[in-house]
Amino acid sequence: MKRLTLFLAALGSCFVAAFAQTPPQPAGANLLLSLPPPVRRTVLDQSGDETLDAVTRTNTADEPLVFQVHAAGKDGKTRQMSVAADGKLLDKQVFLDELPVPVRKSIQALLAGGKLDDITKNIDDTFTESYVVDMSRGPTNRQFTVDDQGELLEMQVFLSETPPAVQHCIQAKSAGATLGDITQSFDDQDYDVAYDVEMTKAGTTRGFTVSTNGQLLDEQVFLQETPPAVQKSIQAQSKRGRLGDIKKSTEDGETYYQVDVISGRKTVTVTFDAAGAFWGEEEDMLWADLPPDVKRALKPLQGLSQITDINRTTEGANTTYQIQLRDGQKKRSLNFKSNGALIP
Repeated sequence: MKRLTLFLAALGSCFVAAFAQTPPQPAGANLLLSLPPPVRRTVLDQSGDETLDAVTRTNTADEPLVFQVHAAGKDGKTRQMSVAADGKLLDKQVFLDELPVPVRKSIQALLAGGKLDDITKNIDDTFTESYVVDMSRGPTNRQFTVDDQGELLEMQVFLSETPPAVQHCIQAKSAGATLGDITQSFDDQDYDVAYDVEMTKAGTTRGFTVSTNGQLLDEQVFLQETPPAVQKSIQAQSKRGRLGDIKKSTEDGETYYQVDVISGRKTVTVTFDAAGAFWGEEEDMLWADLPPDVKRALKPLQGLSQITDINRTTEGANTTYQIQLRDGQKKRSLNFKSNGALIP
C-alpha cells in the first residue's frame, strides 16, 4: 500500500510538472476573443503582428461605447487605438516613420527643436484624416494638429503668445475664472485665424472664441441661460437627436443661438434668433448624401481635384451645398443650389 501511495504521489508530481511547463495561452488571444466581432476585425486589421495587452471600455461625447486597445509590437513599440462598438476605427497612435512625407516634414518643422511625444491619427467621418501631435519644449507641453497634407490646422498656445487685443479679450472674459487651454485655429470658415479658449468658474467649464483682432465671436452657454423662447425651440430639436453644445453669438447687433443636434455620428448645427425663431442650419456631409443633381453638376467641374469637405447650409427656405476641393496646394470652393445650379 505504501508503494502504491508513493507511485501515485510521483505520478501526480509528473502531472503537476507537465502542466506547469505548458505555455499559457497568450494574453492577446484572450483579449481579442473578448471583443465584439466588428471590433475584433478592426483590431486584427490594424494591429498586424502586434499583441494586445490591455483593453478598456469607455465612452465619449460622440460614441456611447468605445474600446481603447493597447498593443505591443515585436520591436518593443507600444501603441493605442480607439474603436467604436460597430468596428469603426476612431483614432490610432502612429509613429513618425509611418507618416506620409508631407505630414512628416511638417511635423518636424513645427517641432523646431522640441521633443516629439505622441502622434495620434484621427479618422474623420467625411474626407480627411488629421494628426494630433503632443510635444514638449523645456518645461512646457503643447499639442498641434496637421491635416493629411501636412497643413497646420490647430496649435495650442499660451496667453502671452497671443496678440495684445486677444489677450485683453481673454482676460476680460475669464475674469474670476481659471483659464484652460487656448487653441489657435487656422481652418475657421469665417476667419483666417481664431482662438478657442476654455475656462472654468465655480466648477463649470465652458468655451469661447476670439478673433485675431480681439473680437468675441461666440461663447458657450447652457440651456437655462437662454431666453424662454429659445429654450423651447432648442428643446424641440431633441426629437431629431441628442442636444450638444449651445453657442451664443452676436452679428450686426443681432444675437443668435446655435445648438448641435447629434444623431449617431451625424451633427447638425441649428441656429435660432433671440426670439427663438429658426434662422438656419448646417452640417458636414458625405458624398453619398448629396442630391443627385448636385453630384451630376459637380463631376465635370471637379477634374482631378480631391474633395476635402462638403457642407450643407439652409437659411430660411434656401439650401446650398458648398464643396471644398484641393489639387496639391491649390484650393477652391464651389457652391450649388439643390437643383445643381452653380452659384457664382
